[in-house]
Amino acid sequence: MSVSGGPDGPLVSVVIPTFDRPHYLEIALASVVAQSYAKLEIIVCDNASPRDPSAVVASFNDPRIRLHRHPCNIGQTPNIAKGVAMASGKYVAILGDDDVWRPDFIATLLAPMERDPGIVVSFCDHDIINAEGTVDAAVTEQVTRRFGRHLLREGVYDPFDQIALVYRSICVVSGSLIRRGAVDWSRIPLDLPASIDICIAYLLATAGGPCFYTPTRLMQYRYHALLRPNSFTNVHRSWRGDIRATLAMWMMFLRDDRVKSRSYVKMICTRKAMLILLDSLQRRDVRGFSADLRQFLRWGLLDPRTLYYHALYFQRFQRQGTGRLLP
Repeated sequence: MSVSGGPDGPLVSVVIPTFDRPHYLEIALASVVAQSYAKLEIIVCDNASPRDPSAVVASFNDPRIRLHRHPCNIGQTPNIAKGVAMASGKYVAILGDDDVWRPDFIATLLAPMERDPGIVVSFCDHDIINAEGTVDAAVTEQVTRRFGRHLLREGVYDPFDQIALVYRSICVVSGSLIRRGAVDWSRIPLDLPASIDICIAYLLATAGGPCFYTPTRLMQYRYHALLRPNSFTNVHRSWRGDIRATLAMWMMFLRDDRVKSRSYVKMICTRKAMLILLDSLQRRDVRGFSADLRQFLRWGLLDPRTLYYHALYFQRFQRQGTGRLLP
């Protein structure tokens, strides 16, 4: 069942964060404009792209679309947060600028949320497409299983922090519709270089309401070619800051008593802490290693029980056929 976007329907805000991909942005926008549910506001939040997307937006001649351009690149997370802050709809959906929605994406995900005002997020399964837009059926099935969506049946789940944080089944960016007022968006750390999707999933899982899932593949998620070998150096340079920021995010989860999957969250925190310590040893940064070691001990992260948690979750994921080598 889906709902129509007539004058009495709720406003849905669509936020499209974008950076210098005008061709893909045009395809993503076309999939939004073609939605069977029409009561939309469409916010394109451009992160100071070298190629101005104004012409792409103007080509649709659609009054529902508005473009906000940052004068300088503010980072992925602040760009998404800005787009959500500009939203005024009862619901919000974030669409990656290189992903594509099926025409009934919004209508299908909106229907259960309108029937049950307690549902905080509705999400779906999706296809995987390559850079040219061709569906890869084998990879699609692998990704469905990797994120545990093959274990889910259509319906309402409450609580759902395992779905959100352990299996990470909710494709927050591009694959979900969120009740905007259910999330305290100000709690998203703006220094996150990535992982805003996991942070939003956490906020949803602790919001106090259920989620709804449909196995219908209502979205196409684009996988690009792997980084070239000569890109590794640049990635490694940013790695240290990234892992510390994501550790801080997972520590926020660990300190929240509403999170039920505490053993899993602690395992993730310990793993990230160990990577930081190993990196310091590799660089022979004795002072940094000592400071981090004392901090991690105070936080209780160097707990030998996390080895048991790794074995436990690894066995569970293998038994369930997720194909995940690292829990």
